Amino acid sequence: MSCRNSILVKADAASAWKVVRQFHNLDWAQPVIEQCEVVGDARPQEIGATRRLNGAIVEHLVALDDLERKLRYRIADESALPGGVSLTGCVSEVEVIPVTADSHCVVQWKSSWEGAEGNADELLDTIYQALLGALKAHLEA
Repeated sequence: MSCRNSILVKADAASAWKVVRQFHNLDWAQPVIEQCEVVGDARPQEIGATRRLNGAIVEHLVALDDLERKLRYRIADESALPGGVSLTGCVSEVEVIPVTADSHCVVQWKSSWEGAEGNADELLDTIYQALLGALKAHLEA
């Protein structure tokens, strides 16, 4: 199963990627993400970096590609997602895609998972749409 969301942003891809690639810094994502706690000693762009969001959702960085402007992370199976949703084998990816040379980009957020209990599609779509809206507001401010 999977979901995919994207948004057009009035910012160049390099500026958007500079914000997105900061795995341990989600200040731009408030109020969706009220707390981003660093777990462990890995640096923010180091494979294996771990964060706990809102005290409940644990995510592990599994890939970061500055050339392609993509990062991939795994949501830990034991994460307590809102609404009683649980996921197994969930991998999410955020990608910044240039649209014009210097003024617009598309940010795409997608996930795929092996199994779920509850309405995972609706939950992740809602979360990713809110995060993309917060990112757009931050970059266009």
